Amino acid sequence: LRSHMVIHGDLHRDDRGATWRKAAERGVFVLEADTGLFYVWFEPAVAELVRTKMLHAHRDLIRQGPDLLGPEPDFDAVVRFARRLADSKGRHYSIGQLLMNQTVAAGIGNVYKSELLFMHDLNPWMPALLVDDATLKSIYTEARRLLIFNARPGPRETRKGSGPRGEFLRGEPKLWVYGRENHPCLSCGELIRVKRLGPTARGTWFCPRCQPRDWDEG
Repeated sequence: LRSHMVIHGDLHRDDRGATWRKAAERGVFVLEADTGLFYVWFEPAVAELVRTKMLHAHRDLIRQGPDLLGPEPDFDAVVRFARRLADSKGRHYSIGQLLMNQTVAAGIGNVYKSELLFMHDLNPWMPALLVDDATLKSIYTEARRLLIFNARPGPRETRKGSGPRGEFLRGEPKLWVYGRENHPCLSCGELIRVKRLGPTARGTWFCPRCQPRDWDEG
């Protein structure tokens, strides 16, 4: 089963027998698990069943890089591919665009793009070719850790809470910057901003103080 929600699709998980939270005619796939849970895909942008033996020839899947939720990839190989891509694209190709390129490594979406760049003090519009290999490896390694950690029930977390055992206090943000425009940065207090990035104009959240435009424009 291959699906992509993009912006408007939803994947709901409920106990068997629960009332659907959207109209049934908006559902595309229903998957029932032996545990008593069922999953419903509502209005995904992409929804298809692919025979396992045909995965190697799928027009989209054959172009994808290693799945960061799958077996641990060769991160040095990932970085080498990212480096070649960044060098070939030139200075107009940003690190934000590179991270969203699924041919390098599959799994980093818009939330993790913004969070990872904040965690590495990188401006999303910085030319990808200026980011050194050690930093690229750190980003993709951390991306895998976050994706695996968040493959559990509950809201996504990219930071620890301020409680004594790292738990989140009431109302405390679980993400560093994503969705927090005009709120103070949890590191420096500057207001978080959001701007569109790249040809797809994806919203990108960042802290202008922690992630300054500090490179030579050339």
